[in-house]
Amino acid sequence: MSSLAVLAALVELAVKAAATLLFLLAAVRVWYDGPLAFLLDTLRRVPAVRRAITASLRHQAGRVIADDLKISAGSPPVAIPDKGEDPQQLLEQIETLRTHKTDQMFAYVYSEAAEVLGHALAKAQERAALDFVSNDASELGGGLSAEQRHLVAEYMRAFMHENALNPTLFAALRRFEVELVQMTAAMLNAGPAARGNVTSGGTESVLMAVKTYRDLARARKPGSGGTPNIVAAVTVHPAFNKAAHYFGLTMTLVPVDPVSQTVDPAALRAAVTSDTVLLVASAPQYCHGIVDPVEEYGRVAREFGLPLHVDACFGGFMLPWVEKLGYSVPAFDFRVPEVTSVSADLHKYGFAPKGASVIVYRTGGLRKHQLYAYSGWPGGLFGSPTMAGTRPGGYLATAWVTLRTMGQEGFVRIAGDLMELTKFWTEEIRATGALKIVGSPQMTCFAITSNNPAVNVFVLADLLEDKGWKMERESNPDCLHVTVLPQHLARRDDFVTDIRACVDRILSEKIKPKAWPRCVRHGGPGARPRSSLTSSCWSSSIRLLINCRLPSVTTKCS
Repeated sequence: MSSLAVLAALVELAVKAAATLLFLLAAVRVWYDGPLAFLLDTLRRVPAVRRAITASLRHQAGRVIADDLKISAGSPPVAIPDKGEDPQQLLEQIETLRTHKTDQMFAYVYSEAAEVLGHALAKAQERAALDFVSNDASELGGGLSAEQRHLVAEYMRAFMHENALNPTLFAALRRFEVELVQMTAAMLNAGPAARGNVTSGGTESVLMAVKTYRDLARARKPGSGGTPNIVAAVTVHPAFNKAAHYFGLTMTLVPVDPVSQTVDPAALRAAVTSDTVLLVASAPQYCHGIVDPVEEYGRVAREFGLPLHVDACFGGFMLPWVEKLGYSVPAFDFRVPEVTSVSADLHKYGFAPKGASVIVYRTGGLRKHQLYAYSGWPGGLFGSPTMAGTRPGGYLATAWVTLRTMGQEGFVRIAGDLMELTKFWTEEIRATGALKIVGSPQMTCFAITSNNPAVNVFVLADLLEDKGWKMERESNPDCLHVTVLPQHLARRDDFVTDIRACVDRILSEKIKPKAWPRCVRHGGPGARPRSSLTSSCWSSSIRLLINCRLPSVTTKCS
């Protein structure tokens, strides 16, 4: 060995020794708040020191996982099983999974002991939770059997008082979350390096993605003066606007083609600036059920060195099965090399009880920017992987057992039934001559618009609501959103019959729209959104709605 090689080895050894010493000193808080903190922060910028500290941290974390949690680091990842697992066998696993004793805990579980709360109150809580889960699951119609619905309800009962904030106390909840992420990642064709978390729903998954990429941009360009910016199509879900508002970013919304409802790649490219930190594509966008051209987004992301998040909250648990059935589905998941993360809702077409969603990142290096940790609290070390502090265990448990008992075979079966119904409905709607479908939707969702100036779709919505249908009104273009769900299989002919009757009535009676039609909204009543003033009015309406005291003949609001 040459003298130069020996010298390099000695320097590397000295760096590692210094890094380990600094880590130990910081851990015991010796001289931490003064010069040591400055020295540590400075040395951490040296690549060799940073690598040594990271290795030391991983070693310490590995010891905690192995010694305290008794979890093997080499556990193989899991996928959604090909066939659904036997409900009875899954039911028998509950007691094996619940290994902790709450009567020896001093936090996290406040309401489990029936002898403290009183048996009547404890049973009432339990019954309310089970009724909610059973009713939610029963909406699947032919999706879940009565035995499977009972299984989901029992998992809610067993884990409803537990909190996933601390995985060291509730090993089962950690397993549920890890395996839910793994099953989702495998479904979305992610590699073995993929990491993620379960959240309370699509909006929280979106919030986490935006926070992650904002912080990633800060790490890449510390001290940059511009306001970080997100570029997406105007059809992207408003949760991204909400996230940008919360986290101090701006949104650039690119117009879409009025026929295809997709973005021109040149317009997307032109919208990118030096402040852009994230591109967002939808799979599909909620408005019309159309998948954004993710591969085109990927080319723009590669050109500018930007991360690309795919919002598949709506279609993430439907599009993979639609593709398996042989339908044409544009590439949208991790098979597109530039995609860095995908969000998918378990409580939509994953058929789990609300609320549960998954955010999956291509690598753990991306996911680390999502996490929050704080060591200065007198109450102990605090860490949180998502927005929520309390993370209800019941929804992790019910989502996990739903995927296990459904299996890929069950998802494919339901997708097939719903795609056939979607095809039937869209063909019959076009056959009226007065109506058409917006663009070319790729899954179990579409939007109805007018093909005849004499037929206003908002008038059609009003008449359909008089027949009991709850219509989703949209604008630009004016249309009616339809998500096809398992409970609609039994109403296959009813919807078509009612649409035909309403169209005939509009034409024969020459019904015109009201001056103030019922709201174009996602979530409640209001006026048609045409300006920022309308947004302010809608905000006031929400405030009044949640302040209302009900029931009352004459509604009074404070």
